[in-house]
Amino acid sequence: MLQSLYRSMVIMAAPLILASLGGLITYHAGIINVAMEGLILAGAFAAVTFSYMYSSGFTGVVAAIIVGILFSLLYSLFVTTLKSDNFAIGFAMNIFIESATVYLTRVLFVGENAFNSPKIQAIPALNINFGANILNVLLSKYSILVYIAVVLSFAVSYMIFKTPYGLWLRAAGSYPEALSTAGKKSDSRSMGQAY
Repeated sequence: MLQSLYRSMVIMAAPLILASLGGLITYHAGIINVAMEGLILAGAFAAVTFSYMYSSGFTGVVAAIIVGILFSLLYSLFVTTLKSDNFAIGFAMNIFIESATVYLTRVLFVGENAFNSPKIQAIPALNINFGANILNVLLSKYSILVYIAVVLSFAVSYMIFKTPYGLWLRAAGSYPEALSTAGKKSDSRSMGQAY
């Protein structure tokens, strides 16, 4: 029982970690991304829909990435280019995406229970042998996204605090004047990090 609870927590934490890493980058760029909930929902809806339509978990992941990038670019356009209030745009995007997923579910899957279908394929679990039984129980047989989330946690931390790009990113959010003095444009850096 505890083992299944642990595994469920790790599996459910992976998408939240990935979204939080994106939010961390935008935070350091000086933008609080309020639309992360909507971006997670849009990505999850796209992943399940494309996995259902094409019976491929990897197709679902690619669709989720593309949809997340498109909505992030839309959010970035409003917040950085049009200088709209990021909270108002974030709340509006969350409401829009929540409504759109309900509507699209009713339109695309009329009379079907699509989200419990055997046509939805998960990403296969990786069976990694760590040498000790307890490590195999705790750390093996997860999808590659769980391992990517863990690796990216360290990589993003390193990128933000140990690289020149991370210094410029933090300066764009904290001290844009210092960044412009160094010859870098703070608006374009914020635009690039808003997603």
